[in-house]
Amino acid sequence: MGMGVRYMITRKLSLGVEFSYYSFFTDQLDGVSDRYASYTELEDAYSGDVRAEELARYISDPTGWGTTGEIDDPRTSVRGNPALPDGFSYLNLEVSYKFKRGVGRSSFITF
Repeated sequence: MGMGVRYMITRKLSLGVEFSYYSFFTDQLDGVSDRYASYTELEDAYSGDVRAEELARYISDPTGWGTTGEIDDPRTSVRGNPALPDGFSYLNLEVSYKFKRGVGRSSFITF
C-alpha cells in the first residue's frame, strides 16, 4: 500500500514524495518469534569459536541482558511482537530533471 505526490516546478524539473508500507503474512522474517536462543544453546552451537559465539549472542540479544529462551520470562529482553506479522515502510523523496535530447532523436532505442 502506498501513495505519492509529484509537483512539476518547471517543464523539466519536478519534485516527488512517496510513502509505502509493506505487510507480510509471517512473523519469521526478522528472526523475532516466540522462542529466543539462550546463551547456553549458543555456546553449545559455537563451541570453540569465541568470536562467532559473541557475534551470535549480540545478534540474538543486542541488549546484552541475556535470555532464558522463553519470551515471557522476566530475564528475557523483549524484541518485537510475535503476535503481529512483519512489515516495513519507507519514505521516498525525489528530484527529477528531464534532459534535452537531440532534435533528430525521438528514442534512445535504435534498430
